[in-house]
Amino acid sequence: MTALIIRRILEAIPALFVVSIIMFGLVALGPNPLELLKQNPNITDADVERLTELNGWDKPLVQQYIQWASGFLRGDMGVSIVDQQPASDKIRDRLPLTLMVTGMAMVLSLAIALPVGAYVAVHKYSRTDYVATLLTFGMMAAPSFFVGLLLQLMAVKLQDWNGGTLWFYTGGPPACVAGGDGFVQTVGSCMTTPLEVFRRLALPVFALSILQIAG
Repeated sequence: MTALIIRRILEAIPALFVVSIIMFGLVALGPNPLELLKQNPNITDADVERLTELNGWDKPLVQQYIQWASGFLRGDMGVSIVDQQPASDKIRDRLPLTLMVTGMAMVLSLAIALPVGAYVAVHKYSRTDYVATLLTFGMMAAPSFFVGLLLQLMAVKLQDWNGGTLWFYTGGPPACVAGGDGFVQTVGSCMTTPLEVFRRLALPVFALSILQIAG
């Protein structure tokens, strides 16, 4: 078992290397960060020069990748061009909420898929089997982001039908606590009761669990 795990890890290294090159290239094809910075009236020419030198934007793309990859291997993921905060800090702040959503989606998918799968296995070729198979193909064909958009639309329509009563949150959470510092702190300060947790996480959890249920 140990040898198998080691072999799988070694096989994953080239795949991660290729994926990192592809992702870096896709990011490089996006908007020029220098042009975005110059559009900000609060950014001076000195700031642009400093950020250019810090991120190596004036270097060839290959050198930029080598600089990024070497820093990543050392644990340095760079800084945000928005607020100049370390990217690792931003990831660490958002990781607990991400793990919460993905964990709840996994639990929900298992709670639905296991009993349905067991029932269909016992009642093979029954009407329930055909319905479950049809729903499975439908869920596998629906991307999570598309399901998320449909759920947002349904939540807005539900709010209209209920006279403006908000049942589910469809966007970023409001600053419900004065002085909330950052996205994650604001979310945590809002989710103080089980009902608030359900209202804020129901839509993203269900959207993520759709594909897992089908699998």
